[in-house]
Amino acid sequence: MDNETDFKITNFYYEEAPNSNAPFEIPRFNGFLAEKKFLSKEESSLLYKSFLEKEVLIKKEISQNLESKFSNFILNGYRFYDYFSLFNDSDSKKLNTRIQNELKILAKIFDFKLKEESMHSWLNILRKGEYVPKHCHILENKPSLSYVIFLNDSETTFNLEIPHFYKTSKEGELNHFPEYLVRPNMGQMIAFPSWMFHSTKFHTEEDKRVSLAGTIKLF
Repeated sequence: MDNETDFKITNFYYEEAPNSNAPFEIPRFNGFLAEKKFLSKEESSLLYKSFLEKEVLIKKEISQNLESKFSNFILNGYRFYDYFSLFNDSDSKKLNTRIQNELKILAKIFDFKLKEESMHSWLNILRKGEYVPKHCHILENKPSLSYVIFLNDSETTFNLEIPHFYKTSKEGELNHFPEYLVRPNMGQMIAFPSWMFHSTKFHTEEDKRVSLAGTIKLF
């Protein structure tokens, strides 16, 4: 781990398919996952409680833009509000600044340039029996960076798909999409390219699984 950045970075590189006679061109994507401790246990506990208290206000904001039958499920409405626009108190502003500062450090490592004004953030709250289906975050076909901050420990892993590692059968079919599993730890921050698909399994714990997530465009 680099003392200057404090990020643990796992790189995923394109792996040559074993069958060179595949009847199509295999995409060559590289990706990464960056991880670090972002919040203390005390900070995480306070934010966990604060986020749950704000859920009603968030659902109200979502319901103005989303069909009522879906608006009660907060995970469906992340496109319809921005957390740091909806809540602009001093504590939220400080948190927003801290997140952007960390993303700037990460951008410097990979020689990215951030469009800071484009950051869009939202809450993920999983109750028992809920899950996040596989998806990615592509912003207007522009390159972007995604982040997640976990507010509590959970056995419900964050599953990051690594689509650029391919195996091919003798017929040349894609048949292997491995996942990199991240077990949420209180106060942990992760970041990855927004094109990488991710999901969770069904949440089976009584305690709600809470995280703050977002995307930011790159130049």
